[in-house]
Amino acid sequence: MTHDYTAVYEKDPFTVSFDVDRLKNGTYKIKGEVSSENWSAACKQMQVEEGGFCFIDAELEKKGAMLMFSGEIKTKMNRECVRTLETFELEETFKFQEEVSMFDKEESEFMEVLQGSQLNMKDYFIQQIILYMTPYPIHPATLSVQDGEFDIKDGQEKRVQQEKEEKNPFSVLKGLKS
Repeated sequence: MTHDYTAVYEKDPFTVSFDVDRLKNGTYKIKGEVSSENWSAACKQMQVEEGGFCFIDAELEKKGAMLMFSGEIKTKMNRECVRTLETFELEETFKFQEEVSMFDKEESEFMEVLQGSQLNMKDYFIQQIILYMTPYPIHPATLSVQDGEFDIKDGQEKRVQQEKEEKNPFSVLKGLKS
């Protein structure tokens, strides 16, 4: 009876790295909160305002030439609302699952996170966050009560009203009268 190898890393997940050529068959559990310094640097890299947090609960499993990544990433990021352009805190949870064959790693996006045979988990996790984070964040306060409908109060109502008045032919007459 063989026992699968298991390693547990309960520390800042951004500090974990592996030599993929030397990984044993088995499971590598990575769990913890990203340090505020590392998260600040990641925010800069992702071009979002610094702040919030990142918690990762992930697993890397090696079976022969296959690497299987799975897990969950919870983030709180300062994001800019695409509607109001105001910054707000957005909490998101991403689940990811990916298989990479070490034979065709050359053709995969996985190569972007490998430096030689060094797998820096920070780079892998940041790649996952970028892939799954909301591309067009909308401040919850601008969403109306009914699903799928938008509230007009998005900071643009004054501009819209002004444009309506400028395009109104009678506003020219009103201007001449005074």
